[in-house]
Amino acid sequence: MGIIGLLSVFLTIFGNPLYIYAVIPAIMKRTGLSFLPLVFFLTGIIILIFNPLAYSQDTIFLLNGDVITGKVSSDIGEFFSFEWQKPGKVRTVAIEKTEIFSIHYEGGLQKMVYQPDSALGRDFTYGQMSDFMEGERNAGKFYKPGLPVYGAAVVGVAGAYMGFWGFLLPTLYLGGLSLRKPPCDTGLPVPNTVRDKEFYEMGYRHTARKKKLQHSAVAALGGLVTIWIVKVATGGLK
Repeated sequence: MGIIGLLSVFLTIFGNPLYIYAVIPAIMKRTGLSFLPLVFFLTGIIILIFNPLAYSQDTIFLLNGDVITGKVSSDIGEFFSFEWQKPGKVRTVAIEKTEIFSIHYEGGLQKMVYQPDSALGRDFTYGQMSDFMEGERNAGKFYKPGLPVYGAAVVGVAGAYMGFWGFLLPTLYLGGLSLRKPPCDTGLPVPNTVRDKEFYEMGYRHTARKKKLQHSAVAALGGLVTIWIVKVATGGLK
């Protein structure tokens, strides 16, 4: 066919993506592929090429330590409009600027959104907040609240045998857990990007405490409800 011929086919297809389906019979004959697999394959290629979200990704670093990727489509006052690809559709949401630390655009540009503001309780500098968020991310990945969760399940089971006041025992247990700081010694080295270990540990404990309380609450409620269901099924609930 030659380079010029290939180039003309390439430009024809990109000028009108649906043209590619008109040459399916020829492609089937040359490749030996059946009709449906070939259609799915070609459709996937077209979606990948003509959907910018398929290859263009911005990264948003949230103040809670989460990192999300997608496409920042617009800046609308107090919000950023953000799009990300879901199976079969593109979802668009508005994210408050007060929830964002920074945006790293796919072209390499970085935008710092976080602004220290004592009126909002934001006394951390950029560097301190960055270290705090690094601690949050690592706690989200690596902290395992094992014993507190097992203890909560036992307390929930015990509460089920206390009748009407059964909810009191798990509530007291969770209240006690909230007063204890989770350990920050995970056995993992502190990331090299951390400038101030104090703020890193603050962020780690902040997220670890939330994980501990959330998982423990679920375990306590699960133990409580499970025993109640068993007692109801056996006619033992009074």
